[in-house]
Amino acid sequence: MVRWSNNAEVVLASSSCPDHPPESTLDGAPETFWLSTGMFPQTLLFQLPDATCVKSMLIESDGVKQLSVHGSVDPDFSKFIKLGSYQSSSRKAGAESRIEVKLEKGNSVKFVQLRFEAASEPFIAVHKVNFEL
Repeated sequence: MVRWSNNAEVVLASSSCPDHPPESTLDGAPETFWLSTGMFPQTLLFQLPDATCVKSMLIESDGVKQLSVHGSVDPDFSKFIKLGSYQSSSRKAGAESRIEVKLEKGNSVKFVQLRFEAASEPFIAVHKVNFEL
């Protein structure tokens, strides 16, 4: 049985728009989203309640062409390791809106960083983020 969770909190975002804050990625409301403010890369950092093995991440977004996922049990960025990545194969202007990133097995993490490397537009919108535990 797949167990999806968004029982996390956003502890850092590289940008924030008052009408579309980063916390919108976890609120469960379909009409809300985080809007980046341009200039890539962009980052969202999540803290899970406990260190756990995350199997994959499901990201519902608009305009994401390339992203990487990094994690650590420690909030010190120098201790983060790359767990997975995504590159759009679409040649259309808008990239897929539902992205599942399978993560390396065996890494227990408490902090998860989504690093948005490239987009099809000057901005991206991230509607929801879920963690498969």
